[in-house]
Amino acid sequence: MLDASAIMLYFYGNEKLKEIIENSEVYVNSVNLTEFLYAYARAKGWKEGLFKYSIIRNSFKLIDVNKDDIITTSAKLKIRYNLSLGDSFLLASAKHVKGVAVTSDHELKDVKEVKVLVVSL
Repeated sequence: MLDASAIMLYFYGNEKLKEIIENSEVYVNSVNLTEFLYAYARAKGWKEGLFKYSIIRNSFKLIDVNKDDIITTSAKLKIRYNLSLGDSFLLASAKHVKGVAVTSDHELKDVKEVKVLVVSL
């Protein structure tokens, strides 16, 4: 399950993310995809942001966060670890698909309920 930061690193040429994406079943949720679109479009322009968004939509499995288990898990994790909404949905979505949360956020490595892979910049 990719965080917005992981998607950004991938499009900026990070070799570790390239390896993960080429060799794994890749998921992204709608919250983190929105965060990515916002950040990338802000940095590179709306047209380029939409182009990258379409690549993601056609290449990765999109997880809709409107599922009871994702919503309740996200809320519990947000309370327990004082997370941002995007981070709590990342972790809850990773748990939902029994996957790994991939991020550049080192603070998430302390989360016990979900496996987290922190990729450096």
